[in-house]
Amino acid sequence: MKLREFIQMLMEDYERYLRMKEFLILGNSRELKHIDSADICYISADGNYSNIFLTNGKKIQVTMQLGQVKSAIDECLPLYHSDFYRVGQSLIINKIYLFSINLTSNQVVLSDRHADRNLDSSSEGVVLSASKDSLKILKEEIEKKKLKRRNNERE
Repeated sequence: MKLREFIQMLMEDYERYLRMKEFLILGNSRELKHIDSADICYISADGNYSNIFLTNGKKIQVTMQLGQVKSAIDECLPLYHSDFYRVGQSLIINKIYLFSINLTSNQVVLSDRHADRNLDSSSEGVVLSASKDSLKILKEEIEKKKLKRRNNERE
């Protein structure tokens, strides 16, 4: 592993540690959920409900449509809302757990390479299906960010 890659990995770990202090607060007239943002792997739509899947394998169902959950993320997590990316109509992923995007199979894999987490729906992580167009946009966005980071390092 090159020194630059190692430093980048350490910086990502530190950023993840800082994110652990941010909480998503979701509620309705009967209940309130207080969820550590670093524990959210992805969120899927289920009609008028949304299912929040955590890194420990647990699922939390809330009585909110996916768009309402995304609005709550934008409001409650002002520093880290950009980590949560809406992939099509029925899925929000936490990009800090993004492992791979496969445009051929229309799948995204989320994984945590740290031992203190438990993302193990398959040997490689959580495999989710999404539209090719949504995944293509996400891939291009990540590539642009990577290119911008490289250009900033050269300056």
